[in-house]
Amino acid sequence: MNKKLADFFCDPKTAVKNVALLALMVFLVVYAFFQILPTFTQNIETETALLVSVYDTCKTTGYIFRDEHLVDKSSDGVTVTLVKDGERVSKGQIFANVYSSSDAAGLQEQINAIDRKIDILSKSVVDTDLYVTDITKTDQAIDEDLDTLFALVSSGSLADAVSAEKSLLVNLNKKNLIINMNNGYQGEIASLQNERSALQSRISSVSKSLWASSSGYYYGDVDGYENLFTPDKLENLTLESFRALTACEPDTLLASRTAGKIVTDFVWHLVCEADKYSAAALEVGKYYKIRFPSFSEDTVTMKLVHSVSVTSDDTALLVFRGNTAPEDFPYLRTQEADIIGTSYTGFAVPKKALRIVGGKKGVYILDGDIVRFRLVDILFENEDYYIVAPEAPKPDEADSTTEAPTVSDGPVYRYLSLYDSVIVSGKDLFDGKIIA
Repeated sequence: MNKKLADFFCDPKTAVKNVALLALMVFLVVYAFFQILPTFTQNIETETALLVSVYDTCKTTGYIFRDEHLVDKSSDGVTVTLVKDGERVSKGQIFANVYSSSDAAGLQEQINAIDRKIDILSKSVVDTDLYVTDITKTDQAIDEDLDTLFALVSSGSLADAVSAEKSLLVNLNKKNLIINMNNGYQGEIASLQNERSALQSRISSVSKSLWASSSGYYYGDVDGYENLFTPDKLENLTLESFRALTACEPDTLLASRTAGKIVTDFVWHLVCEADKYSAAALEVGKYYKIRFPSFSEDTVTMKLVHSVSVTSDDTALLVFRGNTAPEDFPYLRTQEADIIGTSYTGFAVPKKALRIVGGKKGVYILDGDIVRFRLVDILFENEDYYIVAPEAPKPDEADSTTEAPTVSDGPVYRYLSLYDSVIVSGKDLFDGKIIA
């Protein structure tokens, strides 16, 4: 046996003491190893600080008020409209016919379908000198039309999907012309016009024609609220009177007695309730963008003309006025609406990344292999993220070139900057920690 080893174990008391000392040394080495190991092996998750813009959006349910004139129809016969919903009609224009028999009405419906086909083919025109450039634009338009159509079908807006189908057919026809190097659809249009004339000759005399009493936009749908949600009701409107209006039942007999309605004014109003906090951020007289999710992601610009708030209620009444709307906008009486308020631009920071150090809000970033603490000023928050100010710190708040602590106030930190790697997850972090 080695002499040193023999001396180590020769005396029982000395052996026990030496073994205990050896065990303690091994324990200390292992303990130190596992304490230091996380510093070098910690799995750090980061996200890059990027500039984003978000909007403070208030979700609500709005009611549409318009000047709508109902059109009486004959009690006898079948009424067939000659114009589509939203189409402008002039005073004295015939917009519908009443036929004594269903056969004649059916023929008129066929004629209307042919007119729609002729309209689509007439709009399916391309510049024969620009075939190469038009094919790219046309493909992009087809993709957009398909996206719109799928979105409308998914949301159940089938009436709007039918309208969107027209744009898709026009662009598909254009692509067909470009691929086949055709000059147009003049032959198809002429054939449809002949078919139309043949059907027209078979229609018996019209028992009654419906004339527009004034210029405006025709809508065939009657919901029974036309005599309730009128512009004159907006005068001195209160939360109480608005709720009384919305609690009224529609006149279900109006649809059977009328052949649609004509909207004579461009102006329309959206009236809704919003929580007081959201309403307080909106200023009467200013214009706001409003999104109608059931229609599309497009926004409508409307002016806030009236706001009513009472101390005994948690909500406020908002009245918006508009004079424009996207093409084929469905003026449904009740619609979900997103009021887009203040815009915030800053860095998007995950909520779980926020830390409090010395009473100051901030985040840890990974600067190479060193952890640094950066201050943030929160502008806006949602469920998962904060939007923090992108501005540089004021001179009296921080010296942007200094990392060292001050004598009296402790460390002075920089503010978060563009493209900083924000640490989203990590334990035992501190400013200056080395991550290998």
